[in-house]
Amino acid sequence: MGKQLGVINILDENLINKIAAGEVVERPAAVVKELIENSIDSGADQITITIGEGGKSYIKVEDNGCGMSKEDAALSIHRHATSKINDSDDLFNIKTLGFRGEALASIAAVSQTRIITKDKNSVIGTQIDTEGPKIRSIKETACNKGTIIEVSSLFYNTPARKKYMRSMKTEHNVIVDIVTRYSLANKGIFVRLYHGNKLIINSPKTKKILDNIVFIYGPEVGKNLIEVKHERSAAKISGYISKPSMTRSSRSQQSIFVNGRYVKNKAVSDAIYSGYHSMLFTQRHPIALLFIEINPGKIDVNVHPAKDVIRIEEEEKIYDAVKFAVSSALESVNLTPSASIDSYSNISSTKRYPFAKDQQSVLIAREESSDTYMKNEEKRETRTGKRDDIQAQENRIEAYRILGQLNKTYIIAENAEGLLLIDQHAAEERVNYELLMKKYKDKGIKIQKLVKPRIIELSPAEANVIKDNSELLKKTGFNIEEYGKNSFLIRTIPGIFGRFYNDLITDLIKELQSVSAKKIDAIKEERIIRFACRKSVKAGEEMTKEQMQSLMKKLEKSKQPFSCPHGRPTMISISIGELEKKFKRVG
Repeated sequence: MGKQLGVINILDENLINKIAAGEVVERPAAVVKELIENSIDSGADQITITIGEGGKSYIKVEDNGCGMSKEDAALSIHRHATSKINDSDDLFNIKTLGFRGEALASIAAVSQTRIITKDKNSVIGTQIDTEGPKIRSIKETACNKGTIIEVSSLFYNTPARKKYMRSMKTEHNVIVDIVTRYSLANKGIFVRLYHGNKLIINSPKTKKILDNIVFIYGPEVGKNLIEVKHERSAAKISGYISKPSMTRSSRSQQSIFVNGRYVKNKAVSDAIYSGYHSMLFTQRHPIALLFIEINPGKIDVNVHPAKDVIRIEEEEKIYDAVKFAVSSALESVNLTPSASIDSYSNISSTKRYPFAKDQQSVLIAREESSDTYMKNEEKRETRTGKRDDIQAQENRIEAYRILGQLNKTYIIAENAEGLLLIDQHAAEERVNYELLMKKYKDKGIKIQKLVKPRIIELSPAEANVIKDNSELLKKTGFNIEEYGKNSFLIRTIPGIFGRFYNDLITDLIKELQSVSAKKIDAIKEERIIRFACRKSVKAGEEMTKEQMQSLMKKLEKSKQPFSCPHGRPTMISISIGELEKKFKRVG
């Protein structure tokens, strides 16, 4: 048989660029993200994004950053051309959002691109037009300092990629999402997003991140946020989280920034939820905007071409830091929800602003109300002069006077704000839960000895999981001995499990394969929550005034008295002002 030749080919530069572009530029939002990050790196304090047909036909990003010289502009569309890094040391100490030098080259490879730019040392600007990876023209042009990138006919030369783009509405929404996140995170940058001639996002420069949040999400969200601030050797954490009473049906309003970069990291996300612990209702998600500063040498951002996934060297330390930051922030404030007799959240934008003729008018009205909110916040800060001290004093239940019981379910009390309503079952459930958890932790693990040791047969893979986690299992109350090749003898289980059931060990193995001890602790805590629920006074049970007072004193001593362990609020307040509105005492 003759030798076969030409099986392995060296790909040409054009095809290489298209393959690379497919990894970096998967949809219009990826183009917007890369160009916004370049604008931020350039030192811009004004960024304007304009898109057509959800970014499918046209994307333009304009900034007033440092701009580029003619020579640098010509180099910028070549792969791996970057001003951010020079050697391998720089690669593992990245302090900028961009660094690979792939963004512009990848975008140009699959579109028709125009670059207009001028730096401070140039008298005249430069315009470069490309089609695919080829430069069609370079010429001088009049322009201001900064850079304008126009991208049209995205994926025109990669029809398979173009075919898999989603609808205009979907692509538009993804772009709005990424622009929103970077608008929230950069208080010193004026960000605008237009869809055609329609202004979608108008986020001006502000003095505080909270002001950004108010402009983007509205004053109602701003009023229900708690500041997070914590620093330790592993990380510096700052930002805002919502009170447990303000949650969403998805995680869409959670943004995590590590060293200024929007990222997705499961450990950090899990830490946020662990910080809330038993304060969140089932399937509800808090609003969170967190900034985490980590030594750049301790993270690897060079994991994925999109640069939104990172590896953290000391992930467990970061997890603990974020969890503590969130939990301590929640413990520092009064979390009693204020109830409005009319549900503001169910009113549409046009009903909130009846004078608004269209969505643009709604946007202006919303900004005006946001501006009013921020002015009122400044007045409150000026009036008190000691905002931090006041917050520190509000971390317990405010003074109240019990009036009676409503529908054998709610304790009615009066406080300085107006009316305080306490759910008797939720309140005692919180009290019992914390008492049981304390007993469990103080006494350690109560072990239940099986009357008759159980023998179980496992697969080789399952047997290995048991062997690998023998020490952990022993510490958590399981006495499991090898009893043959893949057989085990079970003598004791943790008392909290109550009884041995057939699927106990297989369920346990599944948990050990995921996150080991954390899941085992979660199972035990779930049992404790159930016991706390069963031990607590039920809705429909009559309570004497003495019983109500006793329960409230116990609740006051709880670590987190504002929600039951299922995440339901234990109490809500209705202000005098709200009542006076309903009785038409005030306008």
